[in-house]
Amino acid sequence: MARRASMSSGKLSKIENEKVRPSVQDVELVLNALGVSDGAKEEFITAARAEATEETAWRFLSRMGPWKHQNTIKAIEAGTSVLRLFQGQLSRVCFRPLST
Repeated sequence: MARRASMSSGKLSKIENEKVRPSVQDVELVLNALGVSDGAKEEFITAARAEATEETAWRFLSRMGPWKHQNTIKAIEAGTSVLRLFQGQLSRVCFRPLST
């Protein structure tokens, strides 16, 4: 499998055992090696891209430190003249039989 995916067996093993997160390119190589359909492949690659983006954002925030992030938000709020909030609400509707 590793040979068909053009990666070392050690790297594939680390990905399989969750010791290393696969890159978007790694995901694409494995999916091509498995012969996954284009539609399913696109779903997996989109998920891998989203994961990579989220991981980068968390790494940036942890490196920046929470207090720096809070100061950045505080500066944005200080320059805000109008603040609009949206609170979505899902009401629960219960249907009971009418009593006769």
